[in-house]
Amino acid sequence: MTNYDDHRSIMLEKELEKIISELAETESRLSSGGLKSEEIEALSKKHSRLKTIVDTKHDLDAARAELAQTQSMLTDTDPAMAELAQADGIAQPRIGVCGLNPHAGEGGLLGYEETDLLNPVLDQLRGQFPGVSRCEPGDTLFARALRGEFDVVVALYHDQGLAPLKAVDFDEAVNVTLGLPLVRTSPDHGTAFGIAGKGVASGKSFANAVEAARRLIKFRAAR
Repeated sequence: MTNYDDHRSIMLEKELEKIISELAETESRLSSGGLKSEEIEALSKKHSRLKTIVDTKHDLDAARAELAQTQSMLTDTDPAMAELAQADGIAQPRIGVCGLNPHAGEGGLLGYEETDLLNPVLDQLRGQFPGVSRCEPGDTLFARALRGEFDVVVALYHDQGLAPLKAVDFDEAVNVTLGLPLVRTSPDHGTAFGIAGKGVASGKSFANAVEAARRLIKFRAAR
């Protein structure tokens, strides 16, 4: 092994140790409840037709139970969704928030979470984020975003946000985990073991994930 190879090996080892240390810090903060990255995931790509943030859990009942216990999740989410849009050059993003219940609760007829829990928090946050809406019906909000009314959509549970996003941008969407001390992006699709080795997999989402990471790093460095 040459001196160059020795030096390169040492540099790679130090870089790996740094990454492991950062990941350990993140894991510690997650386990202690001081970080909510698992609950805040943004899925988008540059110039995508939809930018969606999925707040809280995969399951609707879990989302409802969490809402009943705390109103802090939207307070945690708003800076994340603003960062997502601002990294794409949208200084004052228009943020549409889905209701938890059908028709956003229909004024309390189909559920109380919007009127009693969510809308009061959104009204408070509007001073910091003027473009944030009150709870809107989730069955029409994504169509309104596609028509240009909103820059970012906040969904309150997994399928509410990912079903429309993957219908529109399945091959190109990017997962961005927000709330971490470092930038983390990944392809939005799964591992696709069924087509492994067949030469038919698309690399678009992976390429977009790298580009999204580059934009977020540049955006954070400039702040």
